[in-house]
Amino acid sequence: VEVATAFTDVALAAPTFGATRAPTSNVYRAAWGTGAGRVGKTGGGEESITGPSSFTVTEGGQVALFDGHNRRVVLAGGGPTRLVQLPETTFPFGDILATDRDIYVSEARGLEHLGAVSRFDRAGRLQDRVAAPNGAVQLAQSPSGVAIQSEGAWRAVTEDGSRALVDVTSPAALGNAGAVDAELPDIVTSFTNEDMLVARRDDAGGLRAWRVRTSGSLFGGLSLAVPLDDGVLVVVGIWNEDHGENLVLRLGPEGLRESFTVDYAQWAESLPDGRFDIGPAGLYQLRTDSKGAEVVTYKIGGKP
Repeated sequence: VEVATAFTDVALAAPTFGATRAPTSNVYRAAWGTGAGRVGKTGGGEESITGPSSFTVTEGGQVALFDGHNRRVVLAGGGPTRLVQLPETTFPFGDILATDRDIYVSEARGLEHLGAVSRFDRAGRLQDRVAAPNGAVQLAQSPSGVAIQSEGAWRAVTEDGSRALVDVTSPAALGNAGAVDAELPDIVTSFTNEDMLVARRDDAGGLRAWRVRTSGSLFGGLSLAVPLDDGVLVVVGIWNEDHGENLVLRLGPEGLRESFTVDYAQWAESLPDGRFDIGPAGLYQLRTDSKGAEVVTYKIGGKP
């Protein structure tokens, strides 16, 4: 177990709520509904409203949105928008990861704690299915293929569609923050209401760590933590008694490189880790309102 003992301290100024950054571009926008060019939702009244649960961005910049209530995947950007219809038995709420060849969808079936990861080709044909007894919570790209988070650990699902789950967990700790998987980007995060610790493995194999302190607000849930250049990009909620927003932090060896806030824009529920991704156009966000859902981008690169 490795422990990071040296931190780059980052002290955030008190946020100015209401000064959120506007999106740079809109990749996809659709109204609520079931037909072509629409996305599905469910709930209302006394029930929570849920919409698309997650999205992902491929290396080529194509957005894959899991429109689970319509049992399909929307492929947008880099050409005409295309709908990939999935089997009716597909569970409507889960994580998604798309490659240039395949589409992976996770399923977590609530109280039964039964789940699976299904692999489809780009025509929506089921290629393989891997059981995840305690639910498949999150998907991520790894050097050996695709990895899933299940039973509190990361496991690999190889690109050739092997049904065997290979445990690739390699513990490395930042205090009591948690584990880093050797097959995944080496990111560890841990936070309290006012302090956040972030660490990543650098090219030399050492741990580079940041301690971020907030003032005048409290940290909420973590939505994204990914390597970016020689640092990390983090999206975390911040709030006080009257306001709540998403805080975007770009951290480098010297400290804070850039920070800005974006609206929650979550009228319909989605997976906490399914609302943001990073891709060729910068930071991508899944947003919903009373009219529909959209995926927008924010340019990354600027002063704090």
